[in-house]
Amino acid sequence: GPGLAERGPLVVVPTGGGGDGYPVMDAFLAMMESSGRPLPFRSILITGPFMPKKQRSDVYRRAKAVGVKTFHFYRQMEKILAAADLVVSMGGYNTLCEILSQKAVPLIIPREDPRKEQLIRAERFHAHGIAEYIPWHRLSPEVLREKVLFLLNQPASFKAAVAAFPMTGLAVMRERLDRFRCCQ
Repeated sequence: GPGLAERGPLVVVPTGGGGDGYPVMDAFLAMMESSGRPLPFRSILITGPFMPKKQRSDVYRRAKAVGVKTFHFYRQMEKILAAADLVVSMGGYNTLCEILSQKAVPLIIPREDPRKEQLIRAERFHAHGIAEYIPWHRLSPEVLREKVLFLLNQPASFKAAVAAFPMTGLAVMRERLDRFRCCQ
């Protein structure tokens, strides 16, 4: 795949559909821009199909300037997540399920508006050691750089927790469907 065979850790930044993911990409690009020297990892940004065009062209222009690959959409999301050493994303349910099913380490930046659902999810995942998170109001290029570098340098405990995380959703669904069928 594009850029997956190159050397060095890979940080992937997906925004799900992309409708509200711009602030995360903006902070990530600001981190790259303000770094002064190249950071010791490769990055791939995936804007998602619903990011407004103006925001998307801003992301593309800035990413190109700092040598970061961007995709509008990535057909084999599971492949790119499996190749990632770290995934920086918001705390949407589907995105986090995808990240964990590929055993990748998540750094979550949970949206807190209009509901606290993403924040609660990030806090619970963090309590179980399977994710790190940055509260929305603390998101800055500096905090992001600190967390990204920490997770890339010390991934062992997170990787172990993610690897041990029981992905039992399918079994639970089967069990519920069987129960549902038996009672018809």
